[in-house]
Amino acid sequence: MAVQVRELCPAKLPLVMSPEPHHLSLKPKPSSIQKRFIVLQAATLMVVLWLLAAAGYFVFWMQREMGAPLEDLHHALLVAAEVEKEMEELKAAAVELHDSGGQQSTAVLVATAERLERLRHRYIELPLVGEEQPLALQVFRSTGQVVELAQELAQSSSRTPPQHHLLRTMIRLHVEAQEHLHRIHALQIARAQASYQRIRRSMLWLGGLLAVAVAFAIGMISLFRRMHRRLLWQPLEALRQMVLQVRGGQLDLHGPVPDALELEPLFLSFYEMAAELREMREALEQKVRERTARLEQAHQQLVRAAKLSALGQLVSGVAHEVNNPLTVILGFSEVALMRDDLPARLRAHLEAIRTEALRLKNVVANLTRFSQQQAARMARIDLRDVLARLIQLRSYQLRVHGIRLHYHPPSQPVFVCGDAEQLLQVFFNLMLNAEQAIKRARAEGDIWLHCSAEVGRVVVSVQDNGAGIPSELREQIFEPLFTSKPMGRGTGLGLTVAYEIVRQHHGEIRVESEPGRGSTFSIVLPEDRQPAAADDHPVEPAHASAPVTGLALVLDDEPAIAALLEQLLSACGWRTLVRYDAAQLEAELHTVAPDLILCDLKMPGRTGLDVLRWLRQHRPALAARFILMTGDMADAEAHAGELAGVVILLKPFTAQALQDAIGRLGPAARPPL
Repeated sequence: MAVQVRELCPAKLPLVMSPEPHHLSLKPKPSSIQKRFIVLQAATLMVVLWLLAAAGYFVFWMQREMGAPLEDLHHALLVAAEVEKEMEELKAAAVELHDSGGQQSTAVLVATAERLERLRHRYIELPLVGEEQPLALQVFRSTGQVVELAQELAQSSSRTPPQHHLLRTMIRLHVEAQEHLHRIHALQIARAQASYQRIRRSMLWLGGLLAVAVAFAIGMISLFRRMHRRLLWQPLEALRQMVLQVRGGQLDLHGPVPDALELEPLFLSFYEMAAELREMREALEQKVRERTARLEQAHQQLVRAAKLSALGQLVSGVAHEVNNPLTVILGFSEVALMRDDLPARLRAHLEAIRTEALRLKNVVANLTRFSQQQAARMARIDLRDVLARLIQLRSYQLRVHGIRLHYHPPSQPVFVCGDAEQLLQVFFNLMLNAEQAIKRARAEGDIWLHCSAEVGRVVVSVQDNGAGIPSELREQIFEPLFTSKPMGRGTGLGLTVAYEIVRQHHGEIRVESEPGRGSTFSIVLPEDRQPAAADDHPVEPAHASAPVTGLALVLDDEPAIAALLEQLLSACGWRTLVRYDAAQLEAELHTVAPDLILCDLKMPGRTGLDVLRWLRQHRPALAARFILMTGDMADAEAHAGELAGVVILLKPFTAQALQDAIGRLGPAARPPL
């Protein structure tokens, strides 16, 4: 099952579903989402690397810009602190020397000067560069002069005016050194302020860079969210809505296919799945409709079978009720015809009564057999007999409706292997359809019934000049429940049943029809060419050349039939004993010894079957001289097992049929003379 999805993506991928479910014949293609995310990731990585490089350069620049000034400032502050401390000590020593002229203070002055000299050597390389000579160098040079003067003072033995001049010079140098130190301090502060301004500007630049980075990050997040919404969330939400639609039973889906190749196969697969489900649902609905039609057909067949069963029971009951009075009519007409002194006119009337009674007997028998639903009993039959029964059933109705029947029976037997009753039903349905087709087309018409034996087969055709069958309906006429008749005029099962019966007989039905000119239905059956068995030509039972005398016991609840049997048996030389029930049979048999018992099958109280059972158990000799009478052969066939070997006399019967039944009993029914 292939489902085209071109209408879903006409400019995209013209996919055709493979037999495997949800299999897409898509070649791997580069993903647009992957491309976009790779580009965004590369851009983000470049921005991050650029920010890291900028931050590293900024740290390096800060270290370079701030390291030297801070170190200079730190060193200058240390020098200033030490020099100021030493100068204070030098000042104190000089004052003490000036006041007392002691040797101890002079030694302190010399030690202090030496420390200042060491400081000069230690910090002589400070990069305090200006237009003038470095201030620290001037300070240490002045300090060196102080040391020389102090040594000179220490070596002198007495204080002289030059010494006082030396002290004044030292004090002056001390003051100059302090001034130099203050200038150094101010210069370092100025340089520190300049470095601070540069650092502040750098911090502003760094803040700007961070602001740009934050704005870039916010933009990237917003872009990612928009891409996620457009490429992922919206298609998935649309897919979820389609899933809800499918769950709700809506399988006719139409919608856009997303650009992302990851989701495009998913959507196409979902559309294909929905198309598959739609086709599967349509197929399932078609199967449900077919199954429903079959169930309806089975229901109609059951209803028809129930109707036929009820009709069979009704016909069986009616036949039993009709056969009893018909037996009386037929029997007494024959009794009357046995008289030799009848006027010719009266004899003619009695002959007519007898003839019509026999015809009615055949009609009732055919109707009874036709209405009974029995299992198929395949046997070698002559279709001429079946068609003769068909004509007996339908000839009167055809004449009433102005339809002429044309039939010429074959001169030779036409044997087939089949069930006579089922084949009669087939021919009956075909003739009934022909009759109805003529009535729809014209007031009068003709039906041609033809039977012929060809090479290895037998053909029976029913032709009419009725309305005909349209060509578009010929393939449907054998379908169950199909009928072209008006509502209430047909069941749509007649030809279906006929077709099934013919198929079971290994035959076929052919139809030729032309609207307005009529139809021809032909039944083709295999011919039975086997030699005739002995049962195909039954030998008529031998009759006694002279009447047989004896006692006959008649058990029948119908007084007229009992009286008829009494006269017929008396005419044959029998003495009769009539009883209308079998309630006192045991007591009756203790007083009389009948040579023949004729018993009706259906009687109130004890039935004929009950009487036969009792005789077989208590009087087996009488059971061998027992004749069972019935107007419905179906009742006798229902107990075929128990009635095996029992002579059955069907009502209505003639005097000859009664004699034949007695003759089938054999010598056991003939008492010794």
